[in-house]
Amino acid sequence: ERGGGMLAGTIGAAACLTRITAITTLAPAWLWLVAVRDAARRRARILRLGGAIAVTTILVAPYLVNCAVQFGDPLFAINDHTRFYRGREGATSVPRESAVRYALDKVAARPVATLDTAVWGLFVYPFSIKWSGIDAWQPGLGRLLSWFSVAGLVAWLWQRSGRLLLLVLGGSLVPYMLTWVVPGGGEWRFTLHAYPFYLLAAFWMMEWLVSAARTALGRGAPATLAAIPRQQALVTTAVLAALALAAVGWTFAMPYLIARESLLAGDGAGIIASSRDRWLFTEGWSSLVVSGNVVSRFTTQASATMRIPLPEPRPYKLILRMDPFHYADAPPQNVRVLLNQQPVGAFDLAWNPDRIGEYQVLLPAYAARVGANVLTVASDTLNPIGRAGRVFPEIPRDEQVGIRLWYVRIIPASGAAGA
Repeated sequence: ERGGGMLAGTIGAAACLTRITAITTLAPAWLWLVAVRDAARRRARILRLGGAIAVTTILVAPYLVNCAVQFGDPLFAINDHTRFYRGREGATSVPRESAVRYALDKVAARPVATLDTAVWGLFVYPFSIKWSGIDAWQPGLGRLLSWFSVAGLVAWLWQRSGRLLLLVLGGSLVPYMLTWVVPGGGEWRFTLHAYPFYLLAAFWMMEWLVSAARTALGRGAPATLAAIPRQQALVTTAVLAALALAAVGWTFAMPYLIARESLLAGDGAGIIASSRDRWLFTEGWSSLVVSGNVVSRFTTQASATMRIPLPEPRPYKLILRMDPFHYADAPPQNVRVLLNQQPVGAFDLAWNPDRIGEYQVLLPAYAARVGANVLTVASDTLNPIGRAGRVFPEIPRDEQVGIRLWYVRIIPASGAAGA
């Protein structure tokens, strides 16, 4: 209860944003607060929560009743938005449906992709867009605070009040965890209420570190470390290692599984240069480069390889969006494409300043194998990227590069599987 004032402030921020979000925020917190073993404490908390529920009902009920009277749906405010999301996703006929049905349809159609969207929408996207404004005070301050915030959020797992705050934060983001990828569904105001949680975690972590440093200086660092029970230290280390491995595995393995799921459904799948492509762009690639709204990589070896999923023994069409490394008097660039070391296509790349080139090749069924396949992009010449001047500052000026690849799109080709 020591952090009750801060908790009230963070819940209040969510309640001011939207009544629906307040319900998803408060309901889990109510259950958490009464889930204590001590029966006497549970009864006391239930009485206190009764007042909180009554206040919430007074705030929310008139709005829900008016929606039910006017539109025939007390949750009209959230359900009607499904038409907007369906339209932005490309649907032509968009009847209104419940938000629950909208979410269940996504899970049924693409469970892997939907799960990844939900996890990213809860843990990564809202957090990642909150720190750039702080740099107006001091460049780099936002990144520094974000690292303190990450440490604080993880440390809260070992604090009862911290676990309550994490539950409240997670509940408040549930309404937006599937819609942030829809154009217009990831507006900053939808997750604005998460800001106090992130800042609170950052400053809580700073306070904890200062307190720990004072304790270590007062008692001596070796004595302080010796005071930590060995079993507790081992369990904490194991949990942190498991969380780190899970985060790394999820980040880099899910794009492959999402592409595989899409291909099994008969749709196309993209292997895109991004911060999550480490397991897909395997050898011979530069760091990410950004030009406008295009994120890409350059080849840095004569043969650069990628890992692509081909879940069925059938032909596939491959679309490669790539450009030659362009500078004044650049020689022509020829590219060869191989699948599992078998040649499947060759191109003379053309430079167009208005758009990235598009090249297509058919992957025959005999060259593909079920599962992970090695796609090789081989270029004739490599030149220092410094020849292009100051563009692409992400790459050292003396690094040799060949072609620039934006993405590879895989499409199941017509013809029977196994042909």
